[in-house]
Amino acid sequence: MSDDGNNGCCLSSVVGLAGSVIVCVFGHCWNPTEKQILYLVRYRSNLDTFETRARELEALKKDVLVLVDGAEKKGEVIKAEVLNWQVETMKIEKEVMCLQEKIEKSKGCCCHTWCLDWCSRHKLSRHALKKSNAIDVHLSKGYKFDNNNVSFPAHPADLRSLPTPDFVPLETSMKAINSIIDGLKDEKNKIIGFNEIMVVLI
Repeated sequence: MSDDGNNGCCLSSVVGLAGSVIVCVFGHCWNPTEKQILYLVRYRSNLDTFETRARELEALKKDVLVLVDGAEKKGEVIKAEVLNWQVETMKIEKEVMCLQEKIEKSKGCCCHTWCLDWCSRHKLSRHALKKSNAIDVHLSKGYKFDNNNVSFPAHPADLRSLPTPDFVPLETSMKAINSIIDGLKDEKNKIIGFNEIMVVLI
């Protein structure tokens, strides 16, 4: 009786262990499979989200460009972070255009359910979701740019650094200056008087 009880206990343990293993195996197998199926189920939603993010990126790129142009007209120095964001935007835009072309080509396929290219849909849906997430991250960086943080203030002009070749003094001014210099050199002049119009040497 005792042996039968022990055997039953062992059998229950083995069955329980086997069940746990089966659940674990199917669980690991199902999760990736479920994810792949969702790409097909959410095909249209993923493509729509991708197109929305692409339009948001285009709009934000134009807004940042306006801020940069305005700062440059003021003589300000554009921050490297902003320049890097613009370069990265151009790179993402090329990838977006490439994916959009593939999506457009897929629209020419047979529209009947039984002849759809499920493999192509799965791939497009996966790429669209991945690119949407990448654009989201890039947008979050660009949204923080505004008039106060796209550039460094312009340095005040230094008069010593201003170009002077085009400066031509007026002839009357030069005559007055030369007259003062000559008067100062003359030892006979003891008093110099100034008013708003002329210099009087006595």
